[in-house]
Amino acid sequence: MGKLQNLIHLQTVSCPPVVSGNYKITPVMHVIRLFAGRLTVQHPAAIVIEHDGQVEKKRITDLTRLVQMGLVMGPILFLILTGLRSVVKRKG
Repeated sequence: MGKLQNLIHLQTVSCPPVVSGNYKITPVMHVIRLFAGRLTVQHPAAIVIEHDGQVEKKRITDLTRLVQMGLVMGPILFLILTGLRSVVKRKG
């Protein structure tokens, strides 16, 4: 398990806040470091909004990442399903 921890490091990072009037807005992102920090992937996670003593966290859905994953996983899933179909046809 120790080797896996050296390869993948997950972290949630708060960026410097932006203050405008009574609002204090702090962006939050997820950082994934692979291969001892040689490859870093960052993506937005949320925005923390402070106003008049109230704190509200709004989650950010990264649509670009979802589309990218769909474009990558779609053909892979298609190949797996067609391969399984051909195996079932040969047996039947």
